[in-house]
Amino acid sequence: MDTEHILRTLNDHSVDYVAVAGALSPAPSRCDLSILIDDTAANRMELNFALQDLFCECADEAEKWKPVPDIPVWLEEAVLHPLKSPYGSLCVLRALEGLAGDFAEVKAKAQIKAMQDGEMYYELSAL
Repeated sequence: MDTEHILRTLNDHSVDYVAVAGALSPAPSRCDLSILIDDTAANRMELNFALQDLFCECADEAEKWKPVPDIPVWLEEAVLHPLKSPYGSLCVLRALEGLAGDFAEVKAKAQIKAMQDGEMYYELSAL
């Protein structure tokens, strides 16, 4: 599991996201890392590029794993997307049940954290 590589790749693609800590995530046992994204078309496009750079695979309706599609429309099909990659498993959340407010309000409640190299990211660990 290389969480920092995943976070750094998201940052490199300017994805607007908040890492969601364990108890807040709806699928903590299924994913090494859960992220809540700003659910806009432009952000989903950048996220899709990042997921491709991470060699992520997503499950189809038959629960068969396949590479992330080239066009991010698949991200609109569900609120939660479990993914796997060589760097660990990832859950992408378009919304977080129980949180009032839009993404900007959620991000404002998050803490700024630093990776080992000092690169910053947002994490929501408590309400």
